[in-house]
Amino acid sequence: MNYTKDQVIALAPDASSMTAAKKLASRSKWPLLGHSDEAVWGHCQGSGGKPYEVRIDLNGPAFKCSCPSRKFPCKHALALFLLHADGSGAVAEQPVPDWVSDWLDKRKSREKARVSRAEEKAAKPAEPETIAKKQDKRIETMTSGLNDCELWLRDLVANGLASLPGQGYAVWENAAARLVDAQVPGAAGMVLQMAQITARGSGPWLRDLTILMGKLYLLIKAFQRFRELPEDRQADVRTVAGWPIDRDTVMANGKTVAGTWAVVGESIRDSAKMKEQRVWLREVSTQTAALVLSFSYGGQPPDVSLVPGTCLDAELIFYPGSHPLRALVAKRISAPRPMEEMRGEKTIAQALEKYAEAVSLNPWTMLYPLVIENLVPRVVENRLFFFDKENRRIPAHASFRELWECLALSGGHGLTVAGEWTDRSLLPLAFWNGEGWHRFSAELTV
Repeated sequence: MNYTKDQVIALAPDASSMTAAKKLASRSKWPLLGHSDEAVWGHCQGSGGKPYEVRIDLNGPAFKCSCPSRKFPCKHALALFLLHADGSGAVAEQPVPDWVSDWLDKRKSREKARVSRAEEKAAKPAEPETIAKKQDKRIETMTSGLNDCELWLRDLVANGLASLPGQGYAVWENAAARLVDAQVPGAAGMVLQMAQITARGSGPWLRDLTILMGKLYLLIKAFQRFRELPEDRQADVRTVAGWPIDRDTVMANGKTVAGTWAVVGESIRDSAKMKEQRVWLREVSTQTAALVLSFSYGGQPPDVSLVPGTCLDAELIFYPGSHPLRALVAKRISAPRPMEEMRGEKTIAQALEKYAEAVSLNPWTMLYPLVIENLVPRVVENRLFFFDKENRRIPAHASFRELWECLALSGGHGLTVAGEWTDRSLLPLAFWNGEGWHRFSAELTV
């Protein structure tokens, strides 16, 4: 694939890395440069005597650099990619050196081994009785923990919600810890979200708190009837409770959807222990939405194989559920290529109807991807809103910081906006203004 500079910029872990990369994206900084159909490589002269060895697998893309940086991709890899993408011919086609071909071969071997392990596991599944016993034990543990949580919720309501802001964090932390012990981490996360809402103590905090309490109570009542529920509803309950369905099970039993998938946006939620990466895709002809979710821990690099602003022909396998959204990329049929356009709903009302349909099928839907055409950004009372042709408006999420860049890209005209809808606001992830695709940084700290 011929990557564009905008797509390379979209891979940067932060703005400072890209700033440093642009300074290194000069032919004079690279005593060795080369590329093939499969890879790009080079030596970048650093402060030491030995240059850094940098290589890029274009089929990923994937990166490797001998520098000590913990950022991924590092500034050297980004600089090399920029040189390759600028179209100046600075990176000439060359025979692949051994230090690059060895790395490519190891990557292929690891992927082949991973596929082989998955096939072997699928060929020798665990005994149904063993699986059933493990599930029964976990259901009992989770049910007991959620029953205790129901009593705790009832006590909160009986004692009066208005007094909660003055009670401190311990009341929430203890309840969340008990749910973690009961193997219900999803419910524990809801409780900690309640703590954050209550800590505000201003604005519509009571409304937000009772909405979340309602979702938690619904989860408790649903889990009490878990064995009576149909399979797709069981999958919804498992997901929101934090009982994951393993990848191999999804690959073996999930619904496969083939098509041309546009990578319309990416957001990252960064906590003290891990980064949660959400990559949103949209099938070009059917407009089917998909979420590819991945996690990275500590210094582990995030997945950069799906580049926002590109599209590819692929087979996706969806996780089970009443309104399947999360998916795995099972098979890549083509290499990624630049996105030629970004299509979406014509009005805000049409987009919110799709969201309402998703919530009617899965009431725990917290985030939903929206792509809406011809939205005009305007600032009203110091807050950014997007207006459609019917003059209906939706607010931008409070964490969106690129207000002036958004207004400049619009120039008073309509944009196609892709973003995450969170019940009452839209977190913009990318814009299409007729001249091209523009990504915005969406990294939230939680």
